[in-house]
This record gives sequence, C-alpha cells and structure tokens, in this order.
Amino acid sequence: MFDKKLSCKAIKISLTFIVLFLINRHLLFAAERPGAIFLIIPPGAGIMSMGTASSGSWQDPMSFYYNPGAIDFHNHFSFSIVNQGFPPGIGRLAEQGILNLSGRVLYDEVVVPEPPWLPTLRPDMRYVSSFYKIPFTNIGTAGINVVYFNSGEIDIWDETGTYIGTYGSYDIMTGLSYGHSFFNRLGLGITAKYIYSYMMPHWAYILLPEWVIDKGGIGLNLRNIEIDIARYFDYNTYHVQMNFYAVKPSENIINNKKLNKALIIGSSALTPGGGQFYKGEGIKGSLFLIPSLYLGNLYLSSEPDNKNYLALAGVGLLYAASVLEAILTE
Repeated sequence: MFDKKLSCKAIKISLTFIVLFLINRHLLFAAERPGAIFLIIPPGAGIMSMGTASSGSWQDPMSFYYNPGAIDFHNHFSFSIVNQGFPPGIGRLAEQGILNLSGRVLYDEVVVPEPPWLPTLRPDMRYVSSFYKIPFTNIGTAGINVVYFNSGEIDIWDETGTYIGTYGSYDIMTGLSYGHSFFNRLGLGITAKYIYSYMMPHWAYILLPEWVIDKGGIGLNLRNIEIDIARYFDYNTYHVQMNFYAVKPSENIINNKKLNKALIIGSSALTPGGGQFYKGEGIKGSLFLIPSLYLGNLYLSSEPDNKNYLALAGVGLLYAASVLEAILTE
C-alpha cells in the first residue's frame, strides 16, 4: 500500500536537504571572494597537524568549527584555547617544560606558550582562538567560538619616504553553533558567525585611500587538561592549544577520599578552575580560568621595567578562590 503520510514526510525531508544544498552551493562560490582572509588559518594544533582534514572529528572541543553536526556526540562541557598559555604558576612552568622539550626534539627550536604568528614577517602578529562546548540534556549541545587575529603595528610612509604614523589592525570572528544527534548515528548542526575587521583608522584612510582595496604535531593528555602543539608547514610559526574537559572522575576515585582530595588540589594548582574541571563543573571552572588567562596575559605582556603586579595579584586571588571552592564543595 502507498503510505501518504510516509511519502509526504520523505518529500519534506528531501526538499529540506535540497534547499540546504543550494544554500551551501551559493556559499561555496562566495568563498572564492573571501573578505576575512584570517579565517583560512587552521584554528587548532590538532586540526593543523591533520592538514585540516577534521570534518569527521568529534572528540576535540573545536571539532564543530568545521562540522557543527558532530557537536552533540561529545556530550561533556569542554573548553579549548589556542596560543594563550596558562597563567603564572605551576601549570605554566609544566607547560613551558613540555613545550621546550617537544620543540627541541621535533623542530630543533624553542616553542613558547604564546607564539607569534609568522614572526619572520612581523614579530608582533598574534593569532588566538577559543572554543566552548556546552551540553544540554536531551535538547542538544551548543558551541561558542572566538577567533582573534592581530596584525601588529603597521608603520606608514608616503611616496617620498616620509614617516606618517603607526596604527594597529585586527580581525575578530564570533561563532554560535548548535547541534543535536539522532539515534547515536546522525548529527545535525548549524553555525552563525559574526566577523569584524578593523583594517585601518580613519586618519590613515584619508591619507592613503589607495590602500583600501609544517607538518606533524605532538600532544599530552592529562585527562581533564590536554596540551597540543603543531608547526605551520615550514614557517617558524606554531599553534599551542590547550583543551579543558569537564568530566567527573570515576566512582572508585571519588570514594577514595584522600586520593580524590589530592587530585582536586593538584588540578587546582595547575591553573585556576582546574579543580572544578576535574570535578566535572565546567561552567564554574571557566569563571576562574578565563579571568586568570586575561590577567596572566596582562602581567606577562607588560614591560619589564613596569610589570603589572596588580594583574599578578589577581591571578593569585583566583588561584586561592578556586582551590577553596573546589575543596569546600567536595
């Protein structure tokens, strides 16, 4: 018998996929005239190591950058950040040791936690990206990602060689993703992105209107915290990626009070929020982690003769608050 209901449902599904294909086809042709060149840079160390062949990946927190349909298969809160190291503390010392050893063995160079982008071209160029995965029970998983590219300071000379001035340019992209899995086999997802490019200040545009127009990697996984590095082809450019997974320990560990408490303290000592991520409390942990990354960067990037010790003190307070909160709510 001919089932009209089933037939109508199949037609609706087919039409939906045809519409999506036509939209995607239009966007593919639009990609031939990109306006945000910085988005062609692979966003993470793992993705770079695989030559951006990561559409089928779902374990990495940033997998939804290329494939939002896979976001719901990894149903744990997770946070990933690229080219921004741990704040000052035990975690940063351990990270620097890992990067120094790995860099010398793999590339015969020293790799730093905040590597500049294409330093031989311009030493103050920076590329930073971050990714959130937030699962919601029975309704899917949401993702947030931010990509920031700073072109550094650019000096301007006129045609006679006279110095005019200096300005900085940057690009930023914010993306919101949502995905849902069906039958543990099929995943559907969607991503919306907002891109802003600050190419030059107004005064530079007025003065110069004609201007307007490696391979391999290594990773270390410490269960809740993962560090990956990769080299960008043969250039002296690296991605240093940190992933944070909010996954509760097993019942055997939780029932062993001494061991569990020691692991909480050890995770908290690595970085603010580490203890919360160890306990599976990702959102709470990020409230300690993200401010510490910002304050740590303020301190580390300040001039040697004018160190920002206030920012360092803020990192210390976040360490203390994170440890106390993790222990008292055990």
